Amino acid sequence: MTDIATATAAALAARREAMAPGPRSMTDLARIVGLRASTLHLQLTGQRPMPAETAAAIRRALPELEELP
Repeated sequence: MTDIATATAAALAARREAMAPGPRSMTDLARIVGLRASTLHLQLTGQRPMPAETAAAIRRALPELEELP
């Protein structure tokens, strides 16, 4: 798993627990960033390259990740 994948999973879990607004699952996140869930999974696990635009869209959807390099 990539660094952003680990942080993304943690952020989504925290949102689910807190019932915070916004994406709370990988499916929600994929829909928001405009990808299929399977494509997002492949990018997060490093099996496909993640375009900078996708990483930026993930950070916009999950502001908790903005500090991640």
